[in-house]
Amino acid sequence: MDVAAGGLHSAAEELLDTADELIRLAARRTDACSVPWGACPEHGATLRSTAGRCWCTTPGCLRRWFHDRLGEPCAEPVTQPVIDADGDRLDLCDGHATDARTRIVGAAVIPLS
Repeated sequence: MDVAAGGLHSAAEELLDTADELIRLAARRTDACSVPWGACPEHGATLRSTAGRCWCTTPGCLRRWFHDRLGEPCAEPVTQPVIDADGDRLDLCDGHATDARTRIVGAAVIPLS
């Protein structure tokens, strides 16, 4: 009986986690960043995740999320268009734009006014 109750409890937790994820995705802004994974809003590509939880690894940053932010599409608002050397444009949030400055050769990051 205890085994059955434990299995039922685990299934209920997984169902609640799935419902939380669906709510976050449904509430995603229409002007959200175009990158299909999350980032720290301030530090960029500094996230780590395990067991459905996520945190920024930058020393002194205390940001934590009780869901896998790294494994979900970015939900931050677009704040900076980034133009690469070929003229292709990406609309990114602050965190992803910070990362793009160091990773995209010849990128021009233009903050929205």
